[in-house]
Amino acid sequence: MTVAKLTLAFSALIAILGSACSSTGEKSDDGMDINLRKQAAHQAVDPKAPAPVGTPTTGLTIPADAVIKWEQFFKSPPTPEERGLLAQSLKAPAESASLAELVKRGRNAVALGQLAAAEAAFKQALRQDDGNVGVLQELAQFYLRKREVSKAFDFLTQLRQRLEEIPAKNPLELFRYRYTLAIAYIARGETAKGHRILSDLIAIDKAFTPGYAALASSYLSLGKFNVAEFISKRGLDRGKEDAALYNVLGIVAQRSNDRTAALDYFNKALKVSPTYAPAIVNRANAMIETKELDVAESDLKQALVYAPGSVDAYVSLGICQKKMGRFQAAETSFTRAMELDPENAAARFNLGILMADQMKKPNVALRLFNEVLQTEDKNTEIKQMARLYIDDIRDNRQ
Repeated sequence: MTVAKLTLAFSALIAILGSACSSTGEKSDDGMDINLRKQAAHQAVDPKAPAPVGTPTTGLTIPADAVIKWEQFFKSPPTPEERGLLAQSLKAPAESASLAELVKRGRNAVALGQLAAAEAAFKQALRQDDGNVGVLQELAQFYLRKREVSKAFDFLTQLRQRLEEIPAKNPLELFRYRYTLAIAYIARGETAKGHRILSDLIAIDKAFTPGYAALASSYLSLGKFNVAEFISKRGLDRGKEDAALYNVLGIVAQRSNDRTAALDYFNKALKVSPTYAPAIVNRANAMIETKELDVAESDLKQALVYAPGSVDAYVSLGICQKKMGRFQAAETSFTRAMELDPENAAARFNLGILMADQMKKPNVALRLFNEVLQTEDKNTEIKQMARLYIDDIRDNRQ
């Protein structure tokens, strides 16, 4: 495909994303977004000129050649050596720490999976300056990581108000805010809004790989694998090599039953970022399918070293342990996944299967399958299978 055709195809894709707003029942504008756009290279900035139709009326027009250094907010997971240094830094007392030190402390704790310590650090920083843009950004992202979307929106609302109050608006802060808002919209099920913002950010910086990764992952979760594949490859063409994009391509290959290509993509992801846990988990899943259980278990335990809060790693580890006949260990893994994410249907469903088939506890299994139906998880396939198990357990009682 020629460059011209690729550009046309991507433009058509963005048009589709934009039109999605009218087909989902979502409001076109709830007042949360802030306009951030680049002027055309030949166009002078006119502060009195109206914003393009369909964009927020407040915000900032930035020069066409402006560079937004978003890379500083997207770091690879720490290596084992770096984890040791981060852990050492958290031993220092926090009582007299400055705001900048507290923010750094919170980030370090997040990287280590110590979420309680991270929350304490960020909130202590907020008490020092309750209008600090950077701290509000951190807290919004922190609660999205914890899947507490309502709390994330609380801080995003405060952050938007604060950004509006600042006379000299910082393009980088607006860029970061809009990215976080997009992820929050997607987490809340308002995918069209999130897609539109991510598309806008990619238009501002065509090498914004986290935008491509978030967009591709969203389409992946919607089952639109061809779109996810296209976006991922486009992101790799335009930006640097990215572990998340290779990981998406690996999942797409898995869905096509191309195990060789899937493993190749997962290994490429890990070559770019050796501590990227999602690729380690997906590689382990491929090993589970071919019954290479010892290798898979080793991978999954390593993933949990890099990402102690990975629900997917715990679910896969439980599945692996169940196949190895280690049912108590599997129960512990599934339970830990449920503790980390009570709305995760996969963890609850797999624990239900374990209770029904291996542990011979049909009453516990029935409760778990009913809880699967009540979760907010959008995985309709798992919920349908849970209904089949419920019917089977009830039929066996008659």
